[in-house]
Amino acid sequence: MPEPLLGPGIRRVDFGWFVRPGSETGSGAPRVEAVLGYAVDHSGGVLLFDTGMGSHPEVDAHYRPRTRGLDEALRASGLR
Repeated sequence: MPEPLLGPGIRRVDFGWFVRPGSETGSGAPRVEAVLGYAVDHSGGVLLFDTGMGSHPEVDAHYRPRTRGLDEALRASGLR
């Protein structure tokens, strides 16, 4: 089921998640954090805002990211 519109012509795009270790959460417990982008319908097309998740072996080992490919993330948001 596609994500609902957040406002006129604005959709959240789910690009995946990562695990923030307990040492960084303030509670001592690890927390799953979403990695989101936004798609804005515009008269000239769709504008995609995506800050992305980089990739680095040490950072990946620390945060254990799980990513979704662009096509899959857009489809899940109701876009092509």
